[in-house]
Amino acid sequence: MYFVLKNDDVKKRAMNYIGSLGTHKPQLVEVKEYKSNRSTAQNRLYWSWVKVFSDYMGEDKDDLHEKFKASFLGVKEVTDFNGNTYVVPKSTANLGVRKFAEYLNKIELTAAKLELVLPIPEDYRFAMTGDRDA
Repeated sequence: MYFVLKNDDVKKRAMNYIGSLGTHKPQLVEVKEYKSNRSTAQNRLYWSWVKVFSDYMGEDKDDLHEKFKASFLGVKEVTDFNGNTYVVPKSTANLGVRKFAEYLNKIELTAAKLELVLPIPEDYRFAMTGDRDA
């Protein structure tokens, strides 16, 4: 069970829940700052766009994913267990909603330069802003 403590009501529910737990089994309670990872709407939009690029360029979707990451997020050096150093793209996994929207904007601009038409789903604004009312 987890709670995002964004107001006093949720905080009270979390405290009540913790108070209701028995002591017959040890429980772990962790409190940390909430960081919203990219939304499922953003993820759906991203992979639909990667497919469009894949179809257009005749390249594998996973290869394009790696190219987008390297182009727009940069790369880092990694040393393996044998001491070999190589360069890999930075990951999208921990991008928050805002940062992932910036990443999507860069992909959208790339498509425009190629005159490639990307699908714009009904929840596009939500994917780009995280706001259903946008």
